[in-house]
Amino acid sequence: MPPEIVIRVFKNNRITLFTKKEANRGLWIKDEKNKKDKKIIFIGLRYSKGVIYHGISINLDLSLDNFRKINPCGLDADQISSLKELNIKYNKKKLINELKDEFICQFGLNLI
Repeated sequence: MPPEIVIRVFKNNRITLFTKKEANRGLWIKDEKNKKDKKIIFIGLRYSKGVIYHGISINLDLSLDNFRKINPCGLDADQISSLKELNIKYNKKKLINELKDEFICQFGLNLI
């Protein structure tokens, strides 16, 4: 799952994401208030018995209270955030539909 797909869709919605060199994969956003990078998208990969599993988790508007109690993906709790927590305005339905459409286009999927 190329991160460029997600970066492009978010950019079309006036949200700038970027990658960082790190052990775990994901996408980051600049917290303009605190001038810090915050991870809001987690990308998971797993290989088992000849099959590659992958997934994406996007922190849109969930509560981060439980994440603050752990170090998700080995990160300090203050390194993660959500669009809601950063007060970034977006249209959730539009964003999800555009992500779905982009994945369909990029991978030639035929969903029924």
